[in-house]
Amino acid sequence: FVPALRRKHVYLSALKPVFGLTYGMPTEATMPSVEWSVGQLSNGRNPDLGSAGILYCLPIIPMEGVAVRELIAMIDETLTHGGFVPYVTFNMVNRQSLECVINIAFDRRDVEESERAHAAIDRLFERCMSEGLIPYRVGIQHMRRLVDVGDPHWQLVRKLKEVFDPDGVIAPGRYNLA
Repeated sequence: FVPALRRKHVYLSALKPVFGLTYGMPTEATMPSVEWSVGQLSNGRNPDLGSAGILYCLPIIPMEGVAVRELIAMIDETLTHGGFVPYVTFNMVNRQSLECVINIAFDRRDVEESERAHAAIDRLFERCMSEGLIPYRVGIQHMRRLVDVGDPHWQLVRKLKEVFDPDGVIAPGRYNLA
């Protein structure tokens, strides 16, 4: 019994940095996985210094098997046939919905591969939007497609951003499209 507890303690200690994510504590524990996916390993501490690129699409989908199957087919058709290996995770949001994390990794040094990666994730984003699978987070390249400057919600967001960030230094180009 005691050896099993020790093994469990060692196992949990090794995962402690990842568990910190559930408490909102930043961690670098998963950084090497991005570099590994494009075949390069370095210190994994500063992704801007490496050659690994990662793009994502993060739609919310209904908590239904058919919705999951249809999204997987869409991912396969859009990303796999585009030459990328999608890394997909589903997380339960509530009884009715799942958040889906879809990542692709690519070598930023390869201009052609970078262009293909951006085009592939753009196609997936547009397909999700056209199916009503709205993302819960987007990259700056998709903000214009998500933010409706005429919507009262986004007008309030813009006013709040102007109050709390009058110089536009926090997340420039996001949320306050002019």
